[in-house]
Amino acid sequence: AKVIQWVLFSQRAGAKISPGRMWHITDLHLDPTYRLGPDPAHVCASSKGSPAVAPGVYGDYLCDAPYSLLSSALDHLSKMVSPEDFVIWTGSEPHSLFWFSPDLNLV
Repeated sequence: AKVIQWVLFSQRAGAKISPGRMWHITDLHLDPTYRLGPDPAHVCASSKGSPAVAPGVYGDYLCDAPYSLLSSALDHLSKMVSPEDFVIWTGSEPHSLFWFSPDLNLV
């Protein structure tokens, strides 16, 4: 709420605003069970037994995102966003927290 207040009222207070970039990341849906293998029905738990259509290193349409996809995307993001810019991370991440240990829940 304080950020919204700052954005809404900063011009009125005479603050200088510089243009910048903002990234909005939402609904990453990590599937830590994603593994390429000979049986497309067992590539990921998130497909609920449906065979993956075209599984690859960076995932499949029927599966939630494998670590390789998220790692690559976030690595690219870290190179694109300068320190004065910001990222908003929203979405339904908690639905899959049962996959993780408490150490892996740290962001």
